[in-house]
Amino acid sequence: MTNFDWLDTIVGIATPSNIGARSILRIAGPRSHEILQSRIQMRNPPAVPWNRRFVQAGSLHIRAIDRSASCIVYAWPNLRSATGQAMAEIHLPFSGPLVPLIEEEIIACGARRARPGEFTLRTFLAGRLDLAEAEGVLGLIDADNIDLLREAIDQRTGGLSRPVAEIRSDLLNLLADIEAGLDFVDEDIEFVTDEQIACRLSAAADQLASLTERLASRSTERQLPVVVLLGDPNAGKSSLFNKLLNDERAIVSPRAGTTRDRVSAELTLHQLRIELVDTAGYEEARGTIAEKATDQRSTAVRHADLALCCLPAGQESRIFDLPDNLAHLRLRTKSDLHSLTAPLDDNVISVSIYDDASIERLKDRIRDELLKVVRSVHRVNSSSRIRQSLAHAMESVQSSLSVLDACMGHEVLASSIREGLSHLGEVVGAVYTDDLLDRVFSRFCIGK
Repeated sequence: MTNFDWLDTIVGIATPSNIGARSILRIAGPRSHEILQSRIQMRNPPAVPWNRRFVQAGSLHIRAIDRSASCIVYAWPNLRSATGQAMAEIHLPFSGPLVPLIEEEIIACGARRARPGEFTLRTFLAGRLDLAEAEGVLGLIDADNIDLLREAIDQRTGGLSRPVAEIRSDLLNLLADIEAGLDFVDEDIEFVTDEQIACRLSAAADQLASLTERLASRSTERQLPVVVLLGDPNAGKSSLFNKLLNDERAIVSPRAGTTRDRVSAELTLHQLRIELVDTAGYEEARGTIAEKATDQRSTAVRHADLALCCLPAGQESRIFDLPDNLAHLRLRTKSDLHSLTAPLDDNVISVSIYDDASIERLKDRIRDELLKVVRSVHRVNSSSRIRQSLAHAMESVQSSLSVLDACMGHEVLASSIREGLSHLGEVVGAVYTDDLLDRVFSRFCIGK
């Protein structure tokens, strides 16, 4: 991902391919304005070389279909754009088949197709945003509920980067004072006392603890992929819930409608941690308790990454009202009580709590389906990377306090503080490797 030529001019489609008000093509690189000038007839073309940003209406001739399309061009010169390079966007009326044709013609003019996340990566490398803010961009794209949206906006606008940068700046100043004292160790000059060092390290530890606690307060529900069990009363949801967990967490009874509250637990499927949620059965809401159970089920569905739609093997098929973008598997539960005469398609799984082989097959399918859900993987990867770096930084600061208490010398103390600074630098991208950038930006889509 990071092994690319910065001097390449790249192009990517920045809008979804299904439906929308307009389509946007994004171009960045040294030949951006040259390609625009050769392909688009602008009504009032700006002077060349372009040294100011501009917006121009114009038309673009598509050779493949020998037709012209009206467009609006937004262009930025070098050092004035997000990527720090010449950059432009071509805005057109939405058309699914039209934009790929234009993209191919721009590639024929000397650009290449952008790799996933390459626009945001160039913005990061140009110093326009740090690594945590870049991951906030991906969070905005992936957010599917209000809580995730708030978190992504906070991260994108520096809600995480600012406090980390302040702690890092304070430690850098402290390290400078300590190392200045080391340079004048043979002279009677003291830049900072041990009491002041202890006070400043303790303040950094307190700030890191507060920041870590704030990140940890984000509920596990929003950090782990969520799998929700749905079905009519007495469809075998709670029994299956207990079997998957290998624990009696949900109340099981032959009487329909036993489950009223939302019951959840963490489960590990072949090293993939998930949250499994059991819900009340579908039935007409009569009374306050039934209405609350319905509301809890609806909330669980909105936050879910995968739904397991349970229908006993002996019953006729039914339709589950699910969001269009929610992945789901249809389960024929209690298969030990009824033989299935009709063949099952790939999205229907026969399962019995008394058949361990069917349970293992179900676990494998759940894991396979969740690995396709990119947004869930992102939630875990992004937050865990930051939490891990902050935890290492906290350990280094606490180790520095121990070094100071043990009077091990300011040389050792300076080394310990530098280690903490390195971990804080990993959060915002002041310290990074190509491998880290690959793992962050490869999760983006092309055009972002």
